Amino acid sequence: MKEIFADILGMDNVYGVIFVDSQGKVSFSEISVDTKSDVANAPWTDLIKSLDNAKEATLVFAKRRIFVRQTETGHIFVLMGLMAPLSTVRLNVESAMAGLAKAAAPAAKGGGGGFGRFFRRK
Repeated sequence: MKEIFADILGMDNVYGVIFVDSQGKVSFSEISVDTKSDVANAPWTDLIKSLDNAKEATLVFAKRRIFVRQTETGHIFVLMGLMAPLSTVRLNVESAMAGLAKAAAPAAKGGGGGFGRFFRRK
């Protein structure tokens, strides 16, 4: 999953990415700064509930921002500084969402096997 979020993690002033799946479990977490709390065990589901089905949100704090984007399979949280370009973060998150959808597609189809492969339309 790290390769899906590589473009986001490679940006200047981006300090980390967290992906919380639809069951509320942290499926991916990579933070490049020291945090005083255990990010993986933070109450992400409470934050997701408080967003009330918003597609995206930006939370601004004194020295940092958190960009939140709802996907088909969960939520992406991008931890960033105040100087990170939000438009580029959005673009890279959209790209990551496509990667997440591709990764989820084989699992949803049962791994691509079965009789369906013999009956493909051309």
